[in-house]
Amino acid sequence: MPLLDYDPRDPFTSRRPVPDYWPVSRRGLRGIRVGLIRELDEDAGMHQRSSRRSTTPLQVLRQQGAEVCEVSMPLVALAGAIFVGVADTEGAGARDDILRTRAAELDRASRTRLQAAALVPAKVV
Repeated sequence: MPLLDYDPRDPFTSRRPVPDYWPVSRRGLRGIRVGLIRELDEDAGMHQRSSRRSTTPLQVLRQQGAEVCEVSMPLVALAGAIFVGVADTEGAGARDDILRTRAAELDRASRTRLQAAALVPAKVV
């Protein structure tokens, strides 16, 4: 399988060369630490099959020598809301000129989100 690299159609892809990880995987994962986010693993809304499916890969990682560590991220349940707050305010800052001069050209949902986000005083202009 070829290694993925820079995509000229995607300005956010890295131009750095991708290391060949295959030799590392053949010699095992000793010295590699894997974090298991407690709040995601213990979520009461997680389906039992999904929970069981996460157990097998963790066992394989341990068998290969990786250290699986439980970590806590108490705000992970709010990640979606935090992302929307940050992304929308950043978007409003980046589209400030469009919001002021051509807001009607935006679809209703985008216009509403960006106009609401433009009211946040911490937005970047």
